[in-house]
Amino acid sequence: MLRFTAFFSAVALTLPTAATDAQVWDGPPITFIQRGIDPGLPENQDRITDSVWLSRAKTRGLFNAKSEAGYGPGSPAGTRWAFGRLEDLATLRFEDWETWNGRFPPGMAGQEAVLHLVPDDIYLAITFKSWGRQSGGGFSYTRSTPRPLPTPPRLTIRTPLDLTLEGVASATYRLDSSLTVSPATWIPFATLTLTNSVQSYSADASQEQPRRFYRAVLLP
Repeated sequence: MLRFTAFFSAVALTLPTAATDAQVWDGPPITFIQRGIDPGLPENQDRITDSVWLSRAKTRGLFNAKSEAGYGPGSPAGTRWAFGRLEDLATLRFEDWETWNGRFPPGMAGQEAVLHLVPDDIYLAITFKSWGRQSGGGFSYTRSTPRPLPTPPRLTIRTPLDLTLEGVASATYRLDSSLTVSPATWIPFATLTLTNSVQSYSADASQEQPRRFYRAVLLP
């Protein structure tokens, strides 16, 4: 009796980068609204990463609550700013926050911009929606987030040579096989672009072995 075992492996996507090892966050946008005037409260901080927590007191500008007690020269620490879009990243000119907005924060509202989180080397899209004035504090903006990773592919066997792959429609996967799991020697035997999220593949009869393992790898 033939025994076939199927399993899957996931390969993380590499996102577009502006420079070596940089990350570009072009995932779904979220909106942050600072309603209170106590910048020390977590709800009044946009904790974008472990290194950058944007906040504001009831006057003056933004600062990084992770590393700064309040606004000062060069605030928010660890950030650089540029007007423009992520698609034009290579041509954008990044400046400190105060120089970037011309020392007039209300003028930022409604303009597309890109924020560089320097400690993390992350670029994200950001558009300010409001800026509180007259000692009222507060601000709001919409910014991009990391792109969600696709669901890992799932490979199953319906009959000894009939495979079913579940993945992302229009994505391309490489199908590999191996006679052993440890150590695994993976041999590619097919490339499959899904027309639907679930698609069947009939392996060649030469693939038939007393024991064989399969995996699906998402291609860039």
